[in-house]
Amino acid sequence: MPRKYIRKCPERIPVTEEQIATAKVLIAKGMSKRGAANKIGICESTLRKRLKLNTISCTMGRSKPTFEQEEFLEVEEGTSNSVVTNRSAESYGLSREVTSDDLRDIDDRFVNGSPVEDDANSEAEDSISENKEEYPSVIAEITKHKKRKIENPQTIPITSRKYYHTTKDGCSTYGEHVGNEIRTLPSKSQIIVKHLINNILFDAAMGVYEKSN
Repeated sequence: MPRKYIRKCPERIPVTEEQIATAKVLIAKGMSKRGAANKIGICESTLRKRLKLNTISCTMGRSKPTFEQEEFLEVEEGTSNSVVTNRSAESYGLSREVTSDDLRDIDDRFVNGSPVEDDANSEAEDSISENKEEYPSVIAEITKHKKRKIENPQTIPITSRKYYHTTKDGCSTYGEHVGNEIRTLPSKSQIIVKHLINNILFDAAMGVYEKSN
């Protein structure tokens, strides 16, 4: 059986650039890598890996700040022209509550400014305009049908479901009775009874009982 691996460092410890730089300085002065790792507070294997790959451990934080230092100074000073203030005023949900009218205006601006065209609607409009003179009554009926509103909706009656009753003969009733009785028996008794019933049915099919009479 293989031995269970025991980690030397059970928890992940982030390594910063300052720690790696300090370790490089200590190693250059003659300190061992184990001593440098203990000095900066990380595992020796971690230090060896970082020195070999010349990297630092990944972090879950941001790779760069969201705003520059000048933008933070503008916010602290309360300048009305700050980038953060302008972005907050332009964004919905940050400076005021969004209403349905605002969303509708956004949709209208997007649809009007979008170059996407619906081929199906354009083809339908072209066909209607071409056949307007040839079939005026049909076009009028289609237009009327589009504008019509349902004032008196009709309810569709649901017909009652028909149930068909089948008559059972004596054999089907007796078969259900035998099946229910077999289910109540132990498993071994069920096997023996089923085997005997199969033998009786086979003899009956071969006409054994007819010959005996």
